[in-house]
Amino acid sequence: TIRSLASGIRETVPAKNRSICDAIVTPQPGEMTFSINSRTLAGGFAVSDHLVLQTMATAFKHLKLVTEPGGAVALAAALDGRLPKDTKCAVAIISGGNADEAMFTKALSAGSLF
Repeated sequence: TIRSLASGIRETVPAKNRSICDAIVTPQPGEMTFSINSRTLAGGFAVSDHLVLQTMATAFKHLKLVTEPGGAVALAAALDGRLPKDTKCAVAIISGGNADEAMFTKALSAGSLF
């Protein structure tokens, strides 16, 4: 979506760039979704799969939350300092519990951010 917003057209994500965040990273934004997002979003954040795994571990260790990869992206961006410095209030939707055992084990192995 970030690439699509920047270019103004629906971009396709190359297969080699797919993510563990399969719930939110689609091969191409849907027509209706892109139409709405291009009018209403000011931007977005991209985070690495490794940061997502570390954030999943952090959420489990410190917040006792089990997240799926896509459900940890907003928290990952916030914990990584991606928000503008003058941000006074932010909301991160943390969702999931849909990670399979192998993915969650991989996340715990990545280690907590702090």
